[in-house]
Amino acid sequence: MTARYPIRSGGFRPGGGRKLVARPQFKQDASSVRWYYHNPMDIGADLSAGFDRFDKHDESQPDHLTSLLKTIIDWEKREERRLDAHLVTWRGMMTKILSCPFENRDGIAWYKFETLCTLSRPWGEISRTEIESRPNDVVSNKAQYCSVAITNLGPTKMCLAGEIDALWGSKPSDPQAPIDWVELKTTAEIQSERDRDFFNNKVMRFWIQSFLIGVSRVIVGFRSHDGHLVRVQEMYTADLLRRAPELGRRRLKSVIRGGGLWRIRRQPGGRDVEVFRLAEHGHGQVLSDEFLEWRNSEAMKAIDQQAQQRALQAEKERQEQQEEARAAGQQQPS
Repeated sequence: MTARYPIRSGGFRPGGGRKLVARPQFKQDASSVRWYYHNPMDIGADLSAGFDRFDKHDESQPDHLTSLLKTIIDWEKREERRLDAHLVTWRGMMTKILSCPFENRDGIAWYKFETLCTLSRPWGEISRTEIESRPNDVVSNKAQYCSVAITNLGPTKMCLAGEIDALWGSKPSDPQAPIDWVELKTTAEIQSERDRDFFNNKVMRFWIQSFLIGVSRVIVGFRSHDGHLVRVQEMYTADLLRRAPELGRRRLKSVIRGGGLWRIRRQPGGRDVEVFRLAEHGHGQVLSDEFLEWRNSEAMKAIDQQAQQRALQAEKERQEQQEEARAAGQQQPS
């Protein structure tokens, strides 16, 4: 199955910064972007320190697609065309499906590693005091910036949103240019062949997760068995491609036929993915009222009509060019 490298189409902030507050309302900007920063002096840091103050996001309420749907509405209004995608979901959902054979669960040390390796502003704008105080910062998983990307997996077009850990360098001025995003990971130090096999399975998951929304680098923090940072390794997502698994021959587009409400399910610890219909009609409150109103609005109908007219005009021009080419060929001397 072929996969096309994602095209960035936007970004948004579903949550706030590192303050001890609940996530604020959706905001379509880059205010929650973190900048990657690694200080060699951080080697030896205790990745389990400070979790008595861990500021954890409340996961009792599911994260719906509301923020992503708002981004799609804004994109369709701006581009004046309907988003061409068969599947709209979070990057994490696709990662769970594609990486079933390589499932792993890392500890909470990742959040501490992220705190050590990110800055709220570019390095040149940060004071020395802020940099040196990072090991004592409150660890939180409330801060988020989500990037939206459009990609293909075989014949299936997908619009995915995924949380971005950090930015390497600066964002390009061209909104269509790729951004050097960074994915941060932690894993136990490799001390045996068994550890190496376990890490290789993790690398498979790293590639899937990073590739889906166009993350270019993966930074891995290796920790000792007592939870201290031992070393940091930088990997390029493109270099991990050779390790990427065959993503399977089953295609969601061919499995899901017709409308209604469908469920994609994988049991905890299992490797099989089930796809079945729950209801013949409806959307199970997956789609927001705002999105449904937009898609049924007169403005959306006008956009679809314009797109249809452009398609007809393009087909007419193509046929005229073919006729001209045939006429020119018949006029040439034999």
